Amino acid sequence: MAANATARLRAESIAIARSLPVGFWLGSLVVASAIVRWGFGRRMVAPWIMVDELVYSELAKSFATTGHFLVRGEPSGSYGFVYPVLISPAYRLYASVPQAYAAAKTINSVLMSLTAVPAYFLARRVVTPALALFAALLAVAIPSTLYAGTMMTENAFYPIFVCAALALVLCLERPTATRQLVLLAVCALAYATRAQAVALVPALVTAPILLTWWRREPWRSLLAFRWLYGILAGAVVVVLAVQLARGHSPVAALGAYETAGH
Repeated sequence: MAANATARLRAESIAIARSLPVGFWLGSLVVASAIVRWGFGRRMVAPWIMVDELVYSELAKSFATTGHFLVRGEPSGSYGFVYPVLISPAYRLYASVPQAYAAAKTINSVLMSLTAVPAYFLARRVVTPALALFAALLAVAIPSTLYAGTMMTENAFYPIFVCAALALVLCLERPTATRQLVLLAVCALAYATRAQAVALVPALVTAPILLTWWRREPWRSLLAFRWLYGILAGAVVVVLAVQLARGHSPVAALGAYETAGH
C-alpha cells in the first residue's frame, strides 16, 4: 500500500512538473541562481582584485553622480562603459559606500544568473526543452559565476557573450539583414563591456565560410552575409584610420588592455 501511494505521488509530481510552462522553470532557475550568487557574494566583504575593482567602482559612482566616467575626478576613456552603467544605480540609491557595494553585488548576481536565458535558447536549437534547461543550469553553475561577488566586467560580459553566441547561430541559420545587424550590435556591446571581445571578430568572419564549406554550397551564397562583412570591413578601416591619425598603434583600440596586444 505504502509503495503504491509513493508511486502515485511520484507520478502526480512528475505530471505537475510537466504541466508547468518552460518559462516558469527558466525563471525559477534565474531566481534561484541569483539568490545563490548573492549568498556567496555576501562573503566577499571588500574588493580584492586590485586595481580593477576600485576602477570600476569609481567609474560607476562617477556616472551615477555626474553622468561622466571619471576615476578620482580624472577622465578615463580606456575602460569599457557598459558594466559601470549597469551597476551605477547602486551608487545612485545609496550614499553609503558599504551599502552601495552590497547593492552592486546584488546587481552582479542578477546579471550572471540571466545568462541562463540565452543559454537555454542556444541549447534549444539542438536539444529538447528538458535538456536545454539542464544546459541553462550548467551555464550558471560554473565556478566563474563567483565573480558576482566582485566589481569586475565578467558579470556583464558573460551573459552578453552567450547572447552573441546565440545571435551568431541565428544569423547562420537565416542570414537576414536584421539578424546580421543584431549580431553586430551585440558584439559591439560586448566590446564596450570588455575590449577583449575583439576576439569575436575572427569568429564572425570565419563562421559563414566554414558553414558554406561544410554544407558544400556554392561560394556565392556568402553574398547573403554581405551586411556582416561590409560593416565589419568598414569598422576595421575606421579603427585603423583613427588610431593612425592619433599616432597610436592599432592595438591601442584595446584601451586599458592594450598590453594584451603585445
